Amino acid sequence: FNFADALSAGQLASALNAPLLLSSKDKLDNETESEINRLKAKNVYIVGGNHTIKKSSVDSYLKKKNIKVTRLEGNNRYKTSEKVMEKTKEFINPQYLLIASGKDFPDALAATSFMVNHKSVMVLSDGVTYPQSNLQEIAIGGKNQLPLKGFTGKRVSGKDRYETALEIAKLSFDKNNNAIL
Repeated sequence: FNFADALSAGQLASALNAPLLLSSKDKLDNETESEINRLKAKNVYIVGGNHTIKKSSVDSYLKKKNIKVTRLEGNNRYKTSEKVMEKTKEFINPQYLLIASGKDFPDALAATSFMVNHKSVMVLSDGVTYPQSNLQEIAIGGKNQLPLKGFTGKRVSGKDRYETALEIAKLSFDKNNNAIL
């Protein structure tokens, strides 16, 4: 029901080679529960706080089925994004930190191809702050969307979301037989 946590979760799904499943807030949807059962999943990572997916119903239900539940949550979408990034770093050795706006989804969505193909993690930013790292930092989007005062890393942007996506593609691929539209 909200894009931010799902965008953040994509990097962990990629790092674990695991599906990213969606859920309603109050209970596991039948389809999602069926897929967890079909996979015989032993671990489930829940991205987001109690307002996103209720602990009293979803976490409790999964634990009763002897599934280890790890909840990655912060007090807002940006802190949740940091938690997911830190967990992802436990499974990959990233070279890049991508910083994208958490206010809208297009730039972060377009950056996923770079993230998967270039050993990267991503955090969502409020446009002002982001977690400092020792990784090569790349801001995805222009200064109007993502000012990041004092930012000294690389910036990938265009005049609009379409050109930004194009610039990310150019940075990500020299050539490829496929494209996703």
